[in-house]
Amino acid sequence: MLFYWQVYMDNVDPIVKLLHVPTMTKIVKDLRSDMSTMTPGVEALMFAIYLAAITSMEHDEVHIPHPGSHGANLTSCRS
Repeated sequence: MLFYWQVYMDNVDPIVKLLHVPTMTKIVKDLRSDMSTMTPGVEALMFAIYLAAITSMEHDEVHIPHPGSHGANLTSCRS
């Protein structure tokens, strides 16, 4: 989760300012310690962040934190 948030901040946020980074960083860090606090809205937002992060990555970078093909990871996030 933290890996994809970092990728989002590095690759997506400089181009498209959609989220308040300090607020989302706190949410991501809080979720690392207790996933039960995740609301459906935050869960949807996290999947959007995953999709944006994976889409911004090069093909050979995608398998590093999560095994699978680039296409399979994108399909997983989209469904």
